[in-house]
Amino acid sequence: MEKLIMGEVTVEDFLRDVELEVARAKEKFPSSDGSMCALTEEVGELAKAYLDEPWVNVWDEAVQAAAMCARVATEGDPTLNPIRADRGNTDAPNHTPSHYVLLRAPGLSVQVKEATFFVSQLGLAQNWGKNWLPVYNCKSVEAARDLGDEIKRRKEKES
Repeated sequence: MEKLIMGEVTVEDFLRDVELEVARAKEKFPSSDGSMCALTEEVGELAKAYLDEPWVNVWDEAVQAAAMCARVATEGDPTLNPIRADRGNTDAPNHTPSHYVLLRAPGLSVQVKEATFFVSQLGLAQNWGKNWLPVYNCKSVEAARDLGDEIKRRKEKES
């Protein structure tokens, strides 16, 4: 913040903040459904901040818009894939989760549910499902568990 006020920020500072914002956003909103709408909203907020608000707010909105750009580029927006397909664009990767994992306390194994089962149990809508993370392209429950274990190890290492 002090660097921002003093005008000494770098692209590296900005990208670091973007990376932190992507991680925060994925925790809060694990699904990429609607990410193009969220990106559009963030760009509008950035434009408003640029015209009407202090520079620190412009920075924050630019970070949030860039984080949504990163999510769209890396995760897509599955809600728009049918429209892309109707227009002949079938090259979007399948960003539909194959499984959901729950990273439990140290010493406890990662819990795994197949995505269709998780969704049928209303895991996306119910409070009990909010801490489950989507994982992609896993061919089996065992592969999803291995990926969940890796995510858990990384998170434990970060803290």
